[in-house]
Amino acid sequence: MKIKKITAADTQSALREVKNVLGEDAIILHIEEKMNYTDRMTYVEVTAAADEEFSRKGQPLQPLEQSPKTSRHSAGSQLNFYLDEPAAGFTYSRSMATKNQVKETQRQPEPTIPFSELQEVRSQLTAMVTLLQHNGLPELPAVFMDFYAQLIGSGVEKSLAAKLLQGVEKKLSQDAKKSRQFVRTEITKCLEQYLDDIYGLPESQQQELQIKVMVGPTGVGKTTCIAKLSAIDKIYHNRKVGLISLDTYRIAAIEQLRTYANIAKIPLEVAYTATEVINGLTNLSECDIIYIDTPGRSPRNFQALKEMSQFLSGCPALDVQLVLSLTSKLEDMNETINKFSILPISQLLFTKLDETNSIGTMLSVMHYAKRPASYLATGQNVPDDIQKANSKTIAKMIMGVQTA
Repeated sequence: MKIKKITAADTQSALREVKNVLGEDAIILHIEEKMNYTDRMTYVEVTAAADEEFSRKGQPLQPLEQSPKTSRHSAGSQLNFYLDEPAAGFTYSRSMATKNQVKETQRQPEPTIPFSELQEVRSQLTAMVTLLQHNGLPELPAVFMDFYAQLIGSGVEKSLAAKLLQGVEKKLSQDAKKSRQFVRTEITKCLEQYLDDIYGLPESQQQELQIKVMVGPTGVGKTTCIAKLSAIDKIYHNRKVGLISLDTYRIAAIEQLRTYANIAKIPLEVAYTATEVINGLTNLSECDIIYIDTPGRSPRNFQALKEMSQFLSGCPALDVQLVLSLTSKLEDMNETINKFSILPISQLLFTKLDETNSIGTMLSVMHYAKRPASYLATGQNVPDDIQKANSKTIAKMIMGVQTA
């Protein structure tokens, strides 16, 4: 069996390429629309398979004798059975087999299934497989169960996903529930509203603070995010920007930030003590905005976190942003939030969105922290691969809706 993934700008182009590469007997296993976060363009990925030993003019393969563990009535067998259905433009013949004898059947043209129907069937089958991996399923209509599977598959906690969908289901009429697109739109609106509630901070916390501190575990991208944001503030918003580095534990850390500072012509202060932090703020007092880079700290190193807190204790009002990588496990991110709460965390900054499909984890993390997201980082390019977070953008990302 030969399996390949084909990508193209649209579905029809992808199917044509599958036919060219694998032949007319190819079986479409999965079709998914994806987004390239680097250039914000969508594309289609098709997973297809072809039996290398099967020939349209030759003999069909002899089937292996089934064992009880691979019964056709198992979930996996049912899934393979349905996935063997032809995609639009593809036809093939089935072989009829008995226990002792395989009889050849004359190839008969099979009716073409409309692609929209096939795509919906595949979506429902994917949802079934996801749901079979979880217990305690909520009571929801079939179309809602599809979206429930999508949400938990993207990283949204089961209880939170069920609560949100049950709220939407109660509001819709029976006719409204028949339209999959309408249901998707209403769920997206519900997610937006829920995120708006998290963003609804008191006015005293909503005002833009002059001093922004990036904290978080090692390797999440704090220094790179500071380089992006400081460049954006100076180049696009014409602000006077200053930098302070507390990351004196890594030799390369200061040099990395110094390189960015020299390129953008931004003043940089290095602080080894709490007193030097205050002195650095004084030296940069004429700046419109100041970014403070901190060393990466393990959530379990309480002493190091306490030391960082002491370094920042003498500073005026701070906007402390906890930087989290979406490639981390939900449990680890929640623990990080819990342990870093020794600092006055005001917002969350999510990185590495381009390296994961678990976009929905953001919702679960924000729900746990009761803190909004400030920015979303989608790559390493400075200053391009970062965008300001808002409820509408996050809701659309979680629901797989294309964002501008």
